[in-house]
Amino acid sequence: PDEVNNDLEQQLDGDAALGEGGRPGKVTFTLPARTELELPPGTMFPTEHTIRLLALARKGANWLQAPVFDGSSAESYVEIGSFIGNELPPETGEKPVLREMKGQRSWRIRLAYFTSDKPQDTPGYEIGYRLYENGVADDIVFDYGDYAIRATLRQLEIKPKDGC
Repeated sequence: PDEVNNDLEQQLDGDAALGEGGRPGKVTFTLPARTELELPPGTMFPTEHTIRLLALARKGANWLQAPVFDGSSAESYVEIGSFIGNELPPETGEKPVLREMKGQRSWRIRLAYFTSDKPQDTPGYEIGYRLYENGVADDIVFDYGDYAIRATLRQLEIKPKDGC
């Protein structure tokens, strides 16, 4: 559920299935009302999108464009144009919160979000961040055009791998 000032703003519930073999995927929502959303072939969930960004970054590639469904809207998915910057120097671990990241490779990433429910020439918003090779993000800027929000990593707890 989405809350604003402790008031329920929106609650979504349902199931999503990605398409296989070039077929479209489908989302069936049960809340707030029973609705369906078709996802184009090649749609990804956010975790897969990050995994693909990292794989491309390690190869020196700099672009990924893909439809992504994150479950935040019953009306649309997003088309994300992702730019991968050059590899940054390895993390020094000098900042206490980044001590566990010492030696990690990382890249500057810029994501441009286009919603599927209306044609757009410019993105609805953009996100820029530093992405470490283990998937941790820092120095995040949410750019909404008229204003921007900066988020900085303040606490990091690396959990042991559970074999999944």
